[in-house]
Amino acid sequence: MARKRGLLVLLPVLSIWLRPLPGRSWLGGNQLHIARASQNCSPRRMARFASGHEDGDENTSPAARSQAVLDDWELQRLIKESVKARASIYDSIKKALVAMGLLLVFSTVPLFPSSEAATAATVSQATEPATASRAYLNVTGFPFPLGPFFERKTVMTELVKDKVYSFEQPQDLAGITANVRCTAFRMRDGRLAVYNPLAPTGEFLQQLKSISEKGVAHILLGSTAYEHKVYTPAFSREFPEAKLWAVPDQWSWPLDLPPPLLGFNATGDLLDTASGQANYASAPDFTSEFEVKLLHPQQRLAFGYSAVEAAVFHKDTKVVALTDAMVNVPAAPTAVYDKDGLLAVGDKKPDSYSIGNLVLKAAGAVNWRGTAAQENASFWSKVQADGEGSEMEQVQRGWELNTLLSLYFGPSPSSLVDPQASFEKIKTKWIVAPVTNAVIYSSDKVKPELKRWVNDVADWDFTVIAPSHFAAGPGTPADLRSAFATTLRSNDMDPTFDTADFNLLEDIKGVLKRFQII
Repeated sequence: MARKRGLLVLLPVLSIWLRPLPGRSWLGGNQLHIARASQNCSPRRMARFASGHEDGDENTSPAARSQAVLDDWELQRLIKESVKARASIYDSIKKALVAMGLLLVFSTVPLFPSSEAATAATVSQATEPATASRAYLNVTGFPFPLGPFFERKTVMTELVKDKVYSFEQPQDLAGITANVRCTAFRMRDGRLAVYNPLAPTGEFLQQLKSISEKGVAHILLGSTAYEHKVYTPAFSREFPEAKLWAVPDQWSWPLDLPPPLLGFNATGDLLDTASGQANYASAPDFTSEFEVKLLHPQQRLAFGYSAVEAAVFHKDTKVVALTDAMVNVPAAPTAVYDKDGLLAVGDKKPDSYSIGNLVLKAAGAVNWRGTAAQENASFWSKVQADGEGSEMEQVQRGWELNTLLSLYFGPSPSSLVDPQASFEKIKTKWIVAPVTNAVIYSSDKVKPELKRWVNDVADWDFTVIAPSHFAAGPGTPADLRSAFATTLRSNDMDPTFDTADFNLLEDIKGVLKRFQII
């Protein structure tokens, strides 16, 4: 989900970066020297210089004419140097943009998946001491690599005592952060079944070892999405005895490589257990404890995208693990989120260059939705009068704005300055994420199969839902049906969503359908 939202955040920030700062220009200090030199030239001399007459006024003294000529030469030299400096800066910008373009072309995952470099990962060993490493290098991904690039923390939470565990790591793009979850089940023999594994840092591997000395029996890749499958090859190499089950129709872009070239040496496909008993002939321990129901549209979307997802139900604990089908936004940020990062998003200062400030400036620069400039002016006037608030208030504002940018891409100007009202509509309830609803589940290629799958999953008697983003916690089949009610019934917006915030996704959906991308 992180990759679905970051581009629209990054582009306004980039546009602000390319704009000259107030009172400055790409010519830098040379403008000041030109201005000072021009002060010595009379308006008449400047006019003659501009028209190409450099011989001065015949009524002036020889000394004055000589000084005028020197002034004109100095002015001409500075102008030439400034033009050269401008050309140099533009050339540098052009080269930087070309480099970014090349990065996009070559940043699909993975480039060389058959080797350690294939996953672009440096993996810490599970035998490290208590202060295990968080190091993990990840510089691949389309359209942009997902950070953090060099290290990431892992937060472990017990969902069902001694049985089911949640592991979360951060993912960020252009300063906007999301959590990504792996759910681990302790099986009856003490080994683990791991759904959507995370980056195998030393810390994560050590946490897994703390809940089971017997290791991992089954690795379950429940999605085709980049942010969930990118770590699977490296993780599976840490547990070579484990069986790897991956949903079918794995894909990559611009080259749609087969799973082995993506680094997946799967035991088999992660299919419906009800109809795929032969597929699991080598894993009776798995089918005795788990059931799988697969969302598998027959048609792919544009660029080869396959909207495939496996729901996995643990019979003993009544926990269902999902990937992107549903989310439950907590009221406050959880431990995996970095406080300083949220402070940067929630920053209210009008003169800073934090991510939150740049988002507001970008919206104001283009007068987003026709009211952003006015909304920003009113917001900063209020901040000047009332103050910025406490640190915790800014963290909470950052959490709310971070959530809206994650789920809506481009919230309304009013929500950008004050996200609370929109945030209140979606928090602490099971919903289909607005972006998933608009750009995937609204497709006629997906919706018939989605309806069948939701009804099938709702037949399980689960009591806990563990999705791969936001919070995991109590959830029932009734919550699942309610979350999908509007999505399955029509193409209308879910009334839970804020109408103004959903406008951009509505526009994107219309374009994608018009060009038959979805």
